[in-house]
Amino acid sequence: WLADCSNASCGTRDALTSVIADINDDVANAITDMSIWCNTSANCKFTFHDAVNGDFTLIDCSNAACSTQETGSPFDIDVDVGANAASVQSVNVPNKLDCSAAATDCKVVYADGSQNDVNFVDCADATPGGLECDSVTITQIDATAGGIITQDVSMDCVNGATDCKGTFVGHTTSGAEQVYFFDCDTATCDGGSAFELSSPPFMSAIDCVGGTADCKLVYYDVFVGATDSPVNFADCTNENCLPEWADPADPWDPTQTNIPSAT
Repeated sequence: WLADCSNASCGTRDALTSVIADINDDVANAITDMSIWCNTSANCKFTFHDAVNGDFTLIDCSNAACSTQETGSPFDIDVDVGANAASVQSVNVPNKLDCSAAATDCKVVYADGSQNDVNFVDCADATPGGLECDSVTITQIDATAGGIITQDVSMDCVNGATDCKGTFVGHTTSGAEQVYFFDCDTATCDGGSAFELSSPPFMSAIDCVGGTADCKLVYYDVFVGATDSPVNFADCTNENCLPEWADPADPWDPTQTNIPSAT
């Protein structure tokens, strides 16, 4: 569903549109994560995991209510990210869409529950008119972090199409999760860096509106204890975010200078 809100609280709506059906029918424990970005009120896009068909899909709306879509939408970015089966642990495909560079230059990060990796997607409008993401370049960020249900992803490209940064949580073994920070140096993220942080959060989010060297992170550290699972805030003091922190009392060691790559 897409809701076109008519007030700030979305207490009333101009429209409520069923955009696509049957993405988790008859699937026990289905998890369908999604992300949305609107460059204008009439130009919204969103991504989601089709838990029935095992696809990772992008919708490109052609009006404010999304009652119609651009030619070529829905568009399957990845046709094999894992499908759910009844009475089986859900496949999780967390994802984040960012079109801050332009409506025709969207970026996506997602965890592939089938291949157990985390991927970065650079969308291009190869054929102007219709779908604004009809050609994609997919770059693997991490080969082993996408295999468990608890992983999470976040990304911010506010500082330019060649300067996306993000976080993801994952590991192939449940209970051994770590959070990773990635910093892209190119539009396709085929160059950059990824760092493993020394604390194992469960979920994380990033915002870099203050500048490429002034990102903020917030994360939920579920493994501290059953009754002591804090939400922490971190203030980055350089472009790669780590190992420097503005506050030495933060849970990650600010003196550590040789943090291994995520891969």
